[in-house]
Amino acid sequence: MGQEHYPIIILSRLSIFLDFMKNDYPNILKKLKQALARTFVDKQKIFVPKETKLRQRIPGTEFHVYPELFVQLSGANEFTFPESKVVMKTDDMMMLPALLSHREEQQTKETFKHFVVMFFPHVLQLHFSDDRFFPQNIRLYNYQNEKLIKGAVQAFTDKSITQKNASSASIQSLQAYILSYLIETLEQNTPKHDLGNAKVEQVKKLIRTMYSNPSLSIPKLASLVECNPDYLSNLYSTETGEHLSVYIRRIRLEAAKQQLRTTNLTISEIAWACGFENPSYFSNQYKKHYHHTPREEREIPERHITPK
Repeated sequence: MGQEHYPIIILSRLSIFLDFMKNDYPNILKKLKQALARTFVDKQKIFVPKETKLRQRIPGTEFHVYPELFVQLSGANEFTFPESKVVMKTDDMMMLPALLSHREEQQTKETFKHFVVMFFPHVLQLHFSDDRFFPQNIRLYNYQNEKLIKGAVQAFTDKSITQKNASSASIQSLQAYILSYLIETLEQNTPKHDLGNAKVEQVKKLIRTMYSNPSLSIPKLASLVECNPDYLSNLYSTETGEHLSVYIRRIRLEAAKQQLRTTNLTISEIAWACGFENPSYFSNQYKKHYHHTPREEREIPERHITPK
């Protein structure tokens, strides 16, 4: 069988958007370009945990149904998985497979910071995170050929786990494609603009990023955006006409519906992945919202299963 080849996107000389100068995006763009150059000489490897125990419900951890890419910008922090641990240090990169339970802890007194790419359905999210463990400077981008980039990420993850030689040509080609795709996204594509109140839009992004965390709450969100919980609730209701607690629950249920329709995860696993600690409570809330149970959702015709 012939060797797989993934196209390397030609990097444009277009100027970086002016607003990049106000934040860390120039730094991450430089990091990605350096990583791409090192990939071609086999000096940069995106680490993938060789874990076999997925979908594990472990106290203090969470798992997502989509993969994530981490780029360590400074300091060090430790990721704990069901079967292993790994310490991320400056310039390290890691692709976290979907459905892998994990927990992060700061490793040194030095403040750490990393850049995170979340491969959501229909939208690519980029953000930064530090020792406070919450997303900052969130940007959302429409995919340019979503099927191809997600296929490359899945193939890269699978091959990195199953192949002993992490320097194989196919893995190297996939890594180069993923990095060049992200570079082109930053250089040539415009992030989706916020349309409403800045604080409300920030809260919406935080919820869509953190809905899988069962500890997500209005007081937690208020602390992240530096305001009083009652003020945030009133502001959100005034701006959107929807209670903030209702929005949090709705986002979790919408994510659950998408997973019921496109995956073979169990109902309990979907509940946990969407921030519900109690699967029975999740089923009750789901029926109240959609007027049928999660099990009945799966019986609706034209269900599409995402390939493993």
